[in-house]
Amino acid sequence: MKKSKILINATCDSSKPSGVGVFNREITKNLISIDPEIFFVYETIDFIPEYKNKKILSKSFSSESGTKGHFLRWTWEQTLLNFSCYKLIFSPVPEGPIFFKNKAIVVHDILPIKYPEYYPRQKYYFKYLLPLIIRTSKIVFFDSYSAKSETYNYYKITKTPYKVIYLGYDVNLYRKIDKGFIKSKYGIEKYFLFVGEMRPYKNVMNAIHAFFKTNLEKYRLIIVGRKDELFFPKIEKLVLDLDLQNRVKFMDYVPLNELPHFYANAEALVFPSEYEGFGLPALEAMACGTPVITTKLTSIPEVCGDAAYYISHTDIEGMSKAMTDIASNNLLKNSLQTKSLERAKHFSWEKSAKEYYDTLKGLI
Repeated sequence: MKKSKILINATCDSSKPSGVGVFNREITKNLISIDPEIFFVYETIDFIPEYKNKKILSKSFSSESGTKGHFLRWTWEQTLLNFSCYKLIFSPVPEGPIFFKNKAIVVHDILPIKYPEYYPRQKYYFKYLLPLIIRTSKIVFFDSYSAKSETYNYYKITKTPYKVIYLGYDVNLYRKIDKGFIKSKYGIEKYFLFVGEMRPYKNVMNAIHAFFKTNLEKYRLIIVGRKDELFFPKIEKLVLDLDLQNRVKFMDYVPLNELPHFYANAEALVFPSEYEGFGLPALEAMACGTPVITTKLTSIPEVCGDAAYYISHTDIEGMSKAMTDIASNNLLKNSLQTKSLERAKHFSWEKSAKEYYDTLKGLI
């Protein structure tokens, strides 16, 4: 095989990918479909088993190994990767070898800067090391103009080139599909859906309060997201305090092949986030023809356009009204479904990868 000029550092992965993990896998798969000479390095999970031009790192480098795994991966990036013979190193995450000049990174957000109390270790990396990596990169990619503006303004970056490339979705998975899977497997019929982390800025507790205030007795609220040890207990207690344990169901992590069914069968996605670098759940829901109840904060309007039912993340009554409106007004629901499907057509992983590849190729 001909020597590759581009190396993808796809080592920030996990066995249960979501958000950045999904991006890492999808952009890597789509880039090598454009250029099969690309070489990539991954950790633990071989997510492209048929592809030969790759190398696996030790399992101890895995992000699932916690702080130790992150430290070992960072050490590898700053030592062996720094002396790479490739002409360009591309990292789908905000990491990279500081002294390797011809590199490109992706900064999805600066959550540890915005909410340092929720990221006690990462906040130091984002405060002291990330700005150095940004300034020594050939280009920095962002998922949204909101993320770019916030990042460059905070770090006072003026010289490093940047490019905004929106995320995509798997068109073979996220689409308008026949309903019935969720009912047959989980016994759930009518429900609203929340997808995301349990951290407070996602406002899952506000979504629960809003659901409690509705008179939609036949509906349930399904919460998809990892039950972390820090935030989940408080959320679970709220459900018990409101006596909603029979109407609110926590699904924990849902496999990617089942997630589209949860979207497609939902009355609406309730996504009252106050901070996003992009907002992938909103796009995935729209691709399934599901109405989205969300905010106009950060990047979300860039993703949803005029296809969402917008609310304030602090307005419990408004959020409750949005759920009731969609459940009781078929004209409104059908309009949002149509707009969602049309809006989703603006995005795809193939389109994103083409933009990435054209830009990266220009750096070689």
